[in-house]
Amino acid sequence: MAIATVATAFQVNKAMPREKYRIKMAVHYPNVETWKYFYNPDGRAARVEDSKGNNTTYEYYPDLVLRKYNDVIKERSFVDTMRLNRQGLVSSITSNNVASIMEKRDFDADKDMSTTTLYNKKGSMTGTIIYTYQNGNLVSSSATATDTSAGNTESNTYQYYTDRPNTIGDDNIGEGFVGRSSKNPVKSSSSQLLHLAPVYYNYNYQYDPQGRISAKATYKTSSGQLVDSAVYTYY
Repeated sequence: MAIATVATAFQVNKAMPREKYRIKMAVHYPNVETWKYFYNPDGRAARVEDSKGNNTTYEYYPDLVLRKYNDVIKERSFVDTMRLNRQGLVSSITSNNVASIMEKRDFDADKDMSTTTLYNKKGSMTGTIIYTYQNGNLVSSSATATDTSAGNTESNTYQYYTDRPNTIGDDNIGEGFVGRSSKNPVKSSSSQLLHLAPVYYNYNYQYDPQGRISAKATYKTSSGQLVDSAVYTYY
């Protein structure tokens, strides 16, 4: 599914903050995978269902959120236990899936995630990720593994369409508790693993009459190859 470059002429519904929109369904191509989103009355995520029959449900408590996955294909379930800090944001995640990983998160006063620290199931630190923001958008992230001989060091950079709203962030699927999403949609990005040459990507969007993102396409800059595309509808 190809998506043409969006024109700059579109109307944004300024009466509705971008983070208040809720995505109803996302369809990803080329594999035509569908996700349907359901919410609590307060707008937080309640349930997610995909086209394979898998589902995710959420339970909320004063100091934690339980995110429960049910994988019908592999016939297994697991739970992410997400502890909340005083800002109501996820300060740590522990999962009982196969990897049994844990991560701790730090946030700044703007509710932007500043650092993620990763641990293995034995409690040993395996790596860190540092994030940098500018004008409400994530502009870079740098991941460093404890054992760099494995090649697990990666850096990413991001540029944005600063005149357009991002309506497909974590806020828009009811997961604002994981931290604030970038306020604008990504225009281009780069990803570099260890000492390899960086890979560059471009992103095109379409908007609906309310100024919400209705379609997104990701292309490799060097070849113009379509990597992924998605279509969104809203409540």
